Amino acid sequence: MWIKREKYFKKIVWIALVIIWFYFTILPLSQAHVIYLNRYLSNPLIYIGIYGFIWLVIKLAVAKERKAENVKKEAAIHIAEDKRLAEEEARLARLTKLYGEEITKKILSKNVWQGMSVAILIESLGNPGDIDETVYKTKTKKKYSYFPYRTRQNNTRYKFRVDLEDDIVVGWKDMD
Repeated sequence: MWIKREKYFKKIVWIALVIIWFYFTILPLSQAHVIYLNRYLSNPLIYIGIYGFIWLVIKLAVAKERKAENVKKEAAIHIAEDKRLAEEEARLARLTKLYGEEITKKILSKNVWQGMSVAILIESLGNPGDIDETVYKTKTKKKYSYFPYRTRQNNTRYKFRVDLEDDIVVGWKDMD
C-alpha cells in the first residue's frame, strides 16, 4: 500500500509543480500579488485545504485502481463460469450418448439404485473416499464409502456406504 502512495505522491508533486509554474510564469507578479500570496500562505486553513486536496487525489486514484482490479476479477469469474458450463454440457452429452437419457437423469441427480455398475456409480457420486474389498472363492465384495468427515478424535468417518458384489450395486446404507 505504501508503494502505491509513493506513486500517487509523485503525481501530486508534479501537479503542484505545474500549478506553481503556472502561477509564477503565466500570472503577472506585481507587489500586490506577493503580499497577497504571503498573507494567503500564512493562514493554517490553507494548509488543511492543500492536504485535503492531496488526500482526495490519492483517494480517487486508489478507487480507480480498485475498480480496475474488480473488473479484472469479474472477468475472470465469468470466464471460469463459462468454462464450467461448457464442461457440464460436454459431460451431459457424453453421459447421454453412453447410457441414455433416463439413466443420465438419475446420474445427474446423484441417485443410487440396485443393479447399477461401478462406472455409473462413480459417475453419479464420484470417486469413493475409502474402498473396503473382500475376495471370496466365487465373488468379490466391495464397500465404497462417501462423504467423509472428521470426528473429535480426529478420525475419518463416512456418511454413506454403497455395497457391491462383482462390481454391481446390491445395497447402500446411511452411516449417520
